[in-house]
Amino acid sequence: AFLLRFFVFAAVSLSLGLGTAWRALDRGVYGSTRAAGPWVLWPKEGNADADPYTQARISRLGLLPVNSSNNLVYTALQDSSGGALNGGCTYDVRGLSFAALWWGVALYDANGGTLQNNGRRTSLNSSTIVMPADGKFLIRVAPDVQPGNWLASVRAVPLALRLTILRPLNTDAIINAEDDLPTIRRLGCS
Repeated sequence: AFLLRFFVFAAVSLSLGLGTAWRALDRGVYGSTRAAGPWVLWPKEGNADADPYTQARISRLGLLPVNSSNNLVYTALQDSSGGALNGGCTYDVRGLSFAALWWGVALYDANGGTLQNNGRRTSLNSSTIVMPADGKFLIRVAPDVQPGNWLASVRAVPLALRLTILRPLNTDAIINAEDDLPTIRRLGCS
């Protein structure tokens, strides 16, 4: 009886410990990330003084981050309403152009891997996006061909959007202002 209780306790403890560690690497913990709407920033990514959670996340995902004093990389795993991003759904990503050297929006699977979508476009940047005169952009994320700025998703695949901003003019304003980051609105699912 003692041995059985010991193994049950060990299994539960191990499951809880690994589960919370895995969640911390996905979502971050207090102090390691900053959230603004659906977007999450790991501000120490690429810095020598990165915390252990940031270092573990970089290792797990196989990232080669640039020093965060030169860039900001936000990731969204959910839309602005809190629903998980799904490849079978259509989304509008709306925002203002960023005062930066360069910026881009890329689509990945939820684990940060590339999508197997027959070579269709999975990223747009400040040089390739069609931008109206008012500086507000609209990107449509969908599995089916869309007019305008379209990123091709894959049905039945959990998604992640990554917003990269290189050399922003005002880093603090972008990090702290949810209104400055794009909204992600689900239009419907097929």
